[in-house]
Order: sequence, then structure tokens, then C-alpha cells
Amino acid sequence: MPKGPVCDDHFLIVPKHHIAHTLELSEAQEDEYVQLRDFLIDYIINVKRQDYLLFERNSPFKFEKAAHMNI
Repeated sequence: MPKGPVCDDHFLIVPKHHIAHTLELSEAQEDEYVQLRDFLIDYIINVKRQDYLLFERNSPFKFEKAAHMNI
């Protein structure tokens, strides 16, 4: 797990429910994720004038149903 931000503008996108990865998102959840992701990318590029790195990470736990993705 992260122990602190990678940089000053570091943030995570984490679903409220236990979802292991984006392939498990329902169509409605995926639409919401894509809308949020696109908004944030536009903000980072056009307002902050910065580059960005986006990656998905799964944080497995001992219990399979507790898997949780972080973007």
C-alpha cells in the first residue's frame, strides 16, 4: 500500500465496493469511471499543464472477495 504521495498532485481512484479490476465494472460503473478519468486527464493537461501517469493496481487480500483496485 502507498505510504504517501508519489508527488504533490498524486491521487488515487478507488471504488466504494470491492472490485478487483476495471474488467469487473458494470457498464454503468465503467461509464462513470471513463467520465471521471477523462475529466481528470483534461484538468491535468489543460489546467495544471502537467503530464500524467495512469496505472491500475490490484491490492489482493487474504480473502478473494476483498480484492480492491487502485487507479
